[in-house]
Amino acid sequence: MVDSSPQRPLAYSANIPVTDDVPEEPVPTRSNSQAARPSRTAAARGTNRTAIWALVLSVLGITSPIGLYLGYRARNQIARTREFGEPFARVAIWIGWLYVVVIVLALITFFWISGQSS
Repeated sequence: MVDSSPQRPLAYSANIPVTDDVPEEPVPTRSNSQAARPSRTAAARGTNRTAIWALVLSVLGITSPIGLYLGYRARNQIARTREFGEPFARVAIWIGWLYVVVIVLALITFFWISGQSS
């Protein structure tokens, strides 16, 4: 008997002999505790609000000491909770210290000038 269908090439894996003597490894199933627990992905983490407030208060100038305090507090919270906002806290600290230095230098200059006129 002659086969009239055209010969199809065999798949690459068809040339590998099949050995059924090695059992397949079972795939562990997910337990209910793992399925119910949400993963902490980047979408689930938010930006630390304390860091944002620290930046706003540091930029305002007169409230820079409060911004400094909140900036350091925000950095500690971010390290503990792994939220976003560490750059905001860092900039708030830099701007807060810059304003404090400017205010101190301005007061020293003011008192030095007022002492010269006496």
